[in-house]
Amino acid sequence: RRSRTLAGTAGVSGFVDGQGLVASFSQPTGLALHVRARQLFVCDPYNHAVRVIHVDTGSVGTLCGTGVRGAGDGPGAAATLLLPFSVTVDDEARLVYISDKSPHVRRAAMSETGDAYSPSVTTAYSDNSSLSAAGGVAYAYGWSSLLVTNLERSTLHRLDLDYVQAENGGNGSGALKLLAGGLTGTRDGMGTVSRFYWPEGLAVDFSTQSVYVADTYNH
Repeated sequence: RRSRTLAGTAGVSGFVDGQGLVASFSQPTGLALHVRARQLFVCDPYNHAVRVIHVDTGSVGTLCGTGVRGAGDGPGAAATLLLPFSVTVDDEARLVYISDKSPHVRRAAMSETGDAYSPSVTTAYSDNSSLSAAGGVAYAYGWSSLLVTNLERSTLHRLDLDYVQAENGGNGSGALKLLAGGLTGTRDGMGTVSRFYWPEGLAVDFSTQSVYVADTYNH
């Protein structure tokens, strides 16, 4: 199948919503596709925003972020992000989770109408220790969990979303479980015996109970 440009123009950097080639980004990076909703969520780190593309029409809008770095919650058009670079979406396309350069996982909740351009942005989880440098984030279908990496500590964690909601967005230590890693290196093995070096991209295959990790500096 012939490839084509979905949105943006090669070599043109900017922060413009619009149709297809009219839109512009600044070093777009993390992607999350919701197949049924036909929406592609794109981290736009140097615009401090997350954009959303309708894959059938090529229409590009801003999910959240203002172009100004920050960590402020609120409506999508007013909430601020700090270099977001990983994003994931739940199975209903109602909640989008964002990892940025802070010890936070942010959550963009769609309106009751499902409008992708008017979410409410809050801090889903904050942990200055375990998530001192939150990295990749992936929604675990069927587990009611997020998988999150800590880049600096080379660890992989599971964040129990049911626990977080029960704690009213809580930051209780029980919500976050260490699954793998703990020291920088390269080693296969069980749980914390394993080693990573700057684990970043994540993908989950619920059917095989598998998590795939892009182990950046181990190539």
